[in-house]
Amino acid sequence: MIFEKRMKKLRKTMGYRQKEFAEMLEIGYSTYQQYENENIEPKLAFIQRLCMKFPEYTLWLMTERSDPPNHIDPYMYEMRQQRIKDEENL
Repeated sequence: MIFEKRMKKLRKTMGYRQKEFAEMLEIGYSTYQQYENENIEPKLAFIQRLCMKFPEYTLWLMTERSDPPNHIDPYMYEMRQQRIKDEENL
C-alpha cells in the first residue's frame, strides 16, 4: 500500500471528510484531493504535520507496520472501537 492510500485510510478511520482533514492539516482542499488521488506527491511539510497530528500512526504511515502499544494502525483502531462497543453491549 502506498503512502497516499494509507493517508486516506487514516482519514476515513478517524471520521474526517477530505475538506475537514485538509483544514486541520493546514493545506488547501484541492491540494489535499490531489495528494489522495495520487496526482501529486505530498510535500514533506505536510507529511510532518500529519505525523505530528497523529503520532501513534507515524510508523504505519511511513512503513505500513505498527509496533503496539505506542504505534498503531487504523485497522487496530477499528478493532479497539468495536471491542469497546461489544463490551458495552454485554
